[in-house]
Amino acid sequence: MSKIFEGHQATLISKTLWLVPGRVLAGEIELGDVLRPETSDAAEDQVPNCKVMAIETYGEAIDFLSEGITGEVIIQVMHTEYDAFMRQLPAVFLLKAEI
Repeated sequence: MSKIFEGHQATLISKTLWLVPGRVLAGEIELGDVLRPETSDAAEDQVPNCKVMAIETYGEAIDFLSEGITGEVIIQVMHTEYDAFMRQLPAVFLLKAEI
C-alpha cells in the first residue's frame, strides 16, 4: 500500500523544516512517516527523505491525516544541500512512501 500526499507550494520555515499544505491521496500520513518527493528528472540518490514532524488540520495539531483529508505537514529534510532541490519542486507535487 502506498501513502501519497499531494503537496502545494513547499515553504521553508527554518533551517531544515518545510511547511507543505495539501491533501492525502492514498493511505494515511502519520507523524514520523518518511516520504520522498516524486520527480522524473532527478536520480534516486538526489531525492531527499522527508520526515513528517508535525501535522495540522483546521488549526488543530493531530497525529495522522486520513485519505481525502486536507491539512499541512511540516517535514524535516535532514541536510541543507537539498534546499535547491526543494525550492525547485513544482507548485503541486507528490510526497510518497511505499509500505
